[in-house]
Amino acid sequence: MKQSQIAKTFLVLEAFHRCDSVVPLRDLALASDLAKPTVCRILQTLVALGYVNQREDGWYSLAEKFISLVGGDSDHKIAEVAEPILRELREQVRENVNLGILKGAQIMYRISLECDRALQCKARPMAKDPVFSTALGRALVAFLEPARQRSLLRQAPIQPSTPKTQTDQKQLSKLLDQIRQDGYAVEREQSEIGMMGVAAPILVRNECVASISIASPCARVNDDALQSQIESVMRAASQVSSKLTKI
Repeated sequence: MKQSQIAKTFLVLEAFHRCDSVVPLRDLALASDLAKPTVCRILQTLVALGYVNQREDGWYSLAEKFISLVGGDSDHKIAEVAEPILRELREQVRENVNLGILKGAQIMYRISLECDRALQCKARPMAKDPVFSTALGRALVAFLEPARQRSLLRQAPIQPSTPKTQTDQKQLSKLLDQIRQDGYAVEREQSEIGMMGVAAPILVRNECVASISIASPCARVNDDALQSQIESVMRAASQVSSKLTKI
């Protein structure tokens, strides 16, 4: 059966979610199972409409205009305010940075910005992870209302992503209390072996609406670097919180 142009366009959009956040034409063609000239024409149209970005090196990524159609108005506003601050944070720490929003019992990567270093912890925009295995998710859940937090602990599937993932509910509850007290979350190799995350919540009028994280290889983060990351991510989260509160 011959595919329509609309069907092919959706195949290309779906291919983005099976690839890295920034992807070359050849990978999109492979992931969509379409010919490169066909994918190229579709991408040119999507770039012209503002739904896809094209870098100077020719690689592609989903644009905020498209992501906002999926995420909703409130998510879009958070992302719009957070993105320039996240870009500053990425330049400062030279590591990948993420904006996370709670979706059910998972943390969704609303924005994921990659650094310019070879070894990095990648997350695709709109991809999801178990909320309790990542610093991004823990920083958010720790600042939810107690009743909602307890509900997530009871209902969310707590499955190990690595052998080091904490899955005991009582220990997780204590950990969330400590995160709330500290104002930030640190996670080492509990979502991916060799990688770690440092995260802080975004609070708007005492309500946690999202979180920001720095994701790094463990080997690059000594004690001094960790302290610097904690201070940087808390400062960035505070800046986003302040701007959103004024809206």
